[in-house]
Amino acid sequence: MKKTKDITQDSSSHVISCSLKMLPEEQWIPASETAIRINPANKTHLRQLRQIIPTGVIPPPHLALLTSKRWPSTGVNLTVGFMGTVAAALRTRIISHMNAWGQCCNARFTETNVNPQVRISLTGNGYWSYLGTDILLIPANQATMNLQGFSMSTPESEYHRVVRHETGHTLGFPHEHMRSDIVARIDPAKAKAHFLASDGWDAAMTTAQVLTPLNSSALIATALADPNSIMCYWLPASIMKDNIAVAGGTDIDSQDAQFAGTVYPLNHWGGYESLGGIITTAPHAVCWGPNRIDVFARGTDNALYHKWWDGHAWGGWESLGGIITSDPVAVSWGANRIDVFAKGTDGAVYHRWWDGSHWGGWESLGGVITSNISAVSWGPNRIDLFARGTDNAMYHKWWDGHAWGGWESLGGIITTDPSAVCWGPNRIDVFARGTDNALYHRWWDGHAWGGWESLGGLITTNPSAVSWGPNRLDIFARGTDNALYHKWWDGHSWGGWESLGGIITTDPAAVCWGPNRIDVFARGTDNAVYHKWWDGSHWGGFESLGGIITSNISAVSWAGGRLDIFARGTDNAMYHKWFS
Repeated sequence: MKKTKDITQDSSSHVISCSLKMLPEEQWIPASETAIRINPANKTHLRQLRQIIPTGVIPPPHLALLTSKRWPSTGVNLTVGFMGTVAAALRTRIISHMNAWGQCCNARFTETNVNPQVRISLTGNGYWSYLGTDILLIPANQATMNLQGFSMSTPESEYHRVVRHETGHTLGFPHEHMRSDIVARIDPAKAKAHFLASDGWDAAMTTAQVLTPLNSSALIATALADPNSIMCYWLPASIMKDNIAVAGGTDIDSQDAQFAGTVYPLNHWGGYESLGGIITTAPHAVCWGPNRIDVFARGTDNALYHKWWDGHAWGGWESLGGIITSDPVAVSWGANRIDVFAKGTDGAVYHRWWDGSHWGGWESLGGVITSNISAVSWGPNRIDLFARGTDNAMYHKWWDGHAWGGWESLGGIITTDPSAVCWGPNRIDVFARGTDNALYHRWWDGHAWGGWESLGGLITTNPSAVSWGPNRLDIFARGTDNALYHKWWDGHSWGGWESLGGIITTDPAAVCWGPNRIDVFARGTDNAVYHKWWDGSHWGGFESLGGIITSNISAVSWAGGRLDIFARGTDNAMYHKWFS
């Protein structure tokens, strides 16, 4: 019932084909019940049964095989883990190709080391995956997908051909070669002999897996099959009536993308909603768990105000008191934990925190600062703060889980707010503009601070720094022509500054919600919010999200593919827009 050996395309081309992994027969009925519970549309239709078996009764196990295994039409958001030790760069590369499907449909794959739903082995035999919801029946210590021998030296073409194909199976898409017009070209006797020799299948199994056209479960809902579909794998010329092999696809093609988008439609932006209040700074939003958002801003009395989404409704504005003279900044280092910072009237940094049950009182952290604060956390109970001092140097203060360290000067002469980001435990990268308007960078490697380095460019706003994976950094700022500019660190070297176009009138706000995905927001000349995104292969064009805003934007993501943005409107209320 499964292929266990590699198949080559011909005597001179050793292209390994895919084996669609099947569950043991005793699990066929539970698997179909699971699939129908997750998505009732998976249920086999009478029309399909009549097409396959005009007369007679089909046994329940084989009836179960005819059940589709697709996820809910509302979208797919699966976690991914790897069997054994796999280098971070390789994990990131594989997952980025899995997420290529997210360009055309609502499918997201996010790495985790806690109970992953998709489990990938790089050491098993061949290339294979279980189909769609069947992965839920695989024991947690076993792989659901196999990519034998994949490494950083594997050609990029194989990542496109194989990883994206196997991910299509995980999304519930079967082989395209089961379409009727391809099956009609297969010589049944030769196919049965071939699969008996190569896979040990008896005649009944070859009939079910190769010779029975299942039009309703095909990937592409067009009149004819697509031999260039990523889900269409090679069939040897020796089993074809016309002696012409089915070459198979090498990447997701336009018909794949179109149909995947109908199965899992891409979501959309919700309309702007007013969250009320009268705010006098840009808002700052933070998420500490799925479907939880906390937003902070200064009110007309200069106190700090807080509003929150609990997964069901927005709470009312609450005053957290104090008198603040900068934008607030919030950070979370664990579930139900928030730390908020702002400058006080004496120029010192002030701190207030939520510990899961109540707000702690305001405490002064000292210092005299002349910029907004940047706060980051690289681990539980760890916080690092950065700000410009009165001598225009950058200053740093940290919480180590037990006590606050003193303010330390990191030197330099900076002319913007600093922007700090963490891409791993005990790693921090900080960016700011220098007196020559170039971008400058300093980093903590877990042992010592590296010296200031110039990253060049001529920038006219505060920089925005994000990281979507280990040893990956992306920086955004406005240039002298008011366009959005981007510079990146790929783990080995810095890329050059590239213009992403547009004309922006605020600091950019960048956010990452998964490997190789970035969304950037800024205000345009019409005061509307504009959005540009990187999908893992190219930048999307600027799109207007409308609205009329009068502040910088705060952007957060609390799940794969979920985005929430906040800004002040012309009535000084806070406004919210979301992509879900």
